[in-house]
Amino acid sequence: MVFLGPSLRLQPTNRPREVSTFIKRHHPIVIVAFVFFSPGVVRRWNQAAKVAIGYAARVYDLKPADGVRQESLVVKTSLASKADGHNARLIFKVSLFLCALLSTATARGLHAQDRIRIGISTASLGFLPTVVAERKGFYAKLGLGTEHVLIACAIATNALLSEDLDYAVCTGPGISGAIKGLPIKLIMTTQDKLGYLLLVKPNVQTLTDLRSKTVGISTFGSQAYLTTVTLFRRAGMEPGKDVNLLPAGDNAARLAAMDAGKIDASILSSPFDIFGAKRGYKVLLWSRDQVPLTQNAIVVTDKKLKQSSDQVKRTIKGSIEALKFIREHQEESVAIASKWLRMDLVTARAAFENYLPCYSADGSLTDQALRDLIQYELDRGTVKKDIPLTQVASRDLLIQAQKELNIR
Repeated sequence: MVFLGPSLRLQPTNRPREVSTFIKRHHPIVIVAFVFFSPGVVRRWNQAAKVAIGYAARVYDLKPADGVRQESLVVKTSLASKADGHNARLIFKVSLFLCALLSTATARGLHAQDRIRIGISTASLGFLPTVVAERKGFYAKLGLGTEHVLIACAIATNALLSEDLDYAVCTGPGISGAIKGLPIKLIMTTQDKLGYLLLVKPNVQTLTDLRSKTVGISTFGSQAYLTTVTLFRRAGMEPGKDVNLLPAGDNAARLAAMDAGKIDASILSSPFDIFGAKRGYKVLLWSRDQVPLTQNAIVVTDKKLKQSSDQVKRTIKGSIEALKFIREHQEESVAIASKWLRMDLVTARAAFENYLPCYSADGSLTDQALRDLIQYELDRGTVKKDIPLTQVASRDLLIQAQKELNIR
């Protein structure tokens, strides 16, 4: 058995385990030629062939619609029961034909599949849309092979600029970076309302009861931080002076910090309102009712927009399809969330119902939403200037994608 791949020499091997290792190390595969010398060889390779072809089919999403059936690509041992002279030559010719057939199908898969990395800051319902797009195959059918990468929002923009990420679902640092002149843009939103809640101890009745107290956030500069600052300023308190903000990690870590008495309240996301209620805490407010701010938007570099505009549009379309799916197939979306977050269905359903009003219907980034994001960011700093919307967002591909999906 031999494998042929781009920039690879002919690789002979006669051990099934080496087949699997070779494929996993060296895909993309142009694959697969079988050269059989005896019935015994064929029997040994039949199982290895099934493993190899099955792996290639998963990698390149080769389905019957591509004109290839896995079963037809394995030379049955019965054909080799008389592997002498004429039959051996026949099997050799059939093998070469199958090699050409699979190579053609794989080449189509290779051409269609762009491998992209999407950065998200944590596993939470706020990032469900792109996960749904991946798991329901909305990206794959548009020729995108996706990988989600957990990365703090504070460093996601650097990862975009270094091309370690292709896309980041991260609004605050995206807006901040664009205002400062970084070559990045928001291209769509997946969540146009804030999904945060403020979890407090039972004796807290209003925001002013938290004066001189410590409130947990994720990290400085994050969307959770920006939301918390806005909430307290609207209540007449200045963070850092009237109330202390403490970076305390992810949602689970912040809830643990409340249990340990390190913080008095925390900005969190559902289902941590449910977990908190079991500990005797309560929700003081939902941020979506207080702050009209977009929470999650997809950010890309100017270079990506210029050099890979078709890929960006496909990513937008797959994400919009996921947003539509979430609203129209709620139980299946809950099941995906439950499996992804490793959460029981009852909790996942309750949390999903809390989060559902926050998801965007079609990815739109309105002028007002962008102005609000810019203003909130400017209010945090000392720079006071007019920022054109085109400096922070690029919406042409979004509009095109919506038209192609019959949304506009």
